[in-house]
Amino acid sequence: MAEKIRAFVLHNANDLRMDRVEMPTLKPDQALVKVKAVGICGSDIHFYRDGRLGPFILRKPLILGHECAGEVVQVGSEVTSVKAGDRVAIEPGVPCRKCWYCRNGRYNKCAQEKFMATPPDDGSLVEYIAHPSDYLFKMPDSMSFQEGSLAEPLSVGIHAVRRSGLYPAASVAILGAGPIGLVTLEMVKAVGAGPVIMVDVVPSRLSLAKKMGATHVINAKEENVVEKIRALTGGEGVHFVFETAGASATVRQTVEVAREGVLRFLSAGRQNTKYRCPWLISSPRRSISSVFFGTAMSLKKPSPSWPTTGSMSSQ
Repeated sequence: MAEKIRAFVLHNANDLRMDRVEMPTLKPDQALVKVKAVGICGSDIHFYRDGRLGPFILRKPLILGHECAGEVVQVGSEVTSVKAGDRVAIEPGVPCRKCWYCRNGRYNKCAQEKFMATPPDDGSLVEYIAHPSDYLFKMPDSMSFQEGSLAEPLSVGIHAVRRSGLYPAASVAILGAGPIGLVTLEMVKAVGAGPVIMVDVVPSRLSLAKKMGATHVINAKEENVVEKIRALTGGEGVHFVFETAGASATVRQTVEVAREGVLRFLSAGRQNTKYRCPWLISSPRRSISSVFFGTAMSLKKPSPSWPTTGSMSSQ
């Protein structure tokens, strides 16, 4: 009988169980990794609460988790990049490597990508996973497994800031001080931008943002966000806006608080929420793009109706 290992398996919305599943079979180009740390992403919460995230619907039991790190315990016959004992951060999305996007370095848009904990592909809340070795990244000894599991969400902030064209001393507003907002703050600081204004409705998040280096924090429940940001910028607005909350109000505020600048949408948004935003179309001075808006599908298949109707949907 095949060896069984433990896994957190989602059977239906609000039905998460500790099950026994089969030990994965190792392919020649894979490494067997003992999972040591897994972060909980907003997508995991959506699947747990709703049984779906946008077009991705839970149709059979699914192992959750994709923000992960672990230790290599065995390697396949073709693997040379890692060895048993290596501590690794794990990239959860594995593309086909053959399509136009993959061959042009944009593999996050690969239509055949297999992404952990996105139906029908299982995730990493399990004792062991078999994973292609070229999507494992060795961690320095100074990095903990918990820190390694943050590499994937950190990459969202890195990608957004790289694409934005952000430059030193540019003023920035980050609308949303959750995990993605905070890793974006880290990258904005690394570029040397500032002042940086963080907006949220949760005091504890704003307090942490301030400790992490935000110049100003605004509680949207207590202050008018648009008026406050304009007051802090001499009435002009900020050069760059990163929307990381996924709420209708913050999506609209991106344009209202920006001067001639760049808007970046990072958040996963809220399921079945439509954003009516004709004001985006009437803002020709601004460069607007979506880095991680809606779901992964929205990166692969942008809504053709957006440019003409000013409508975006997270479904």
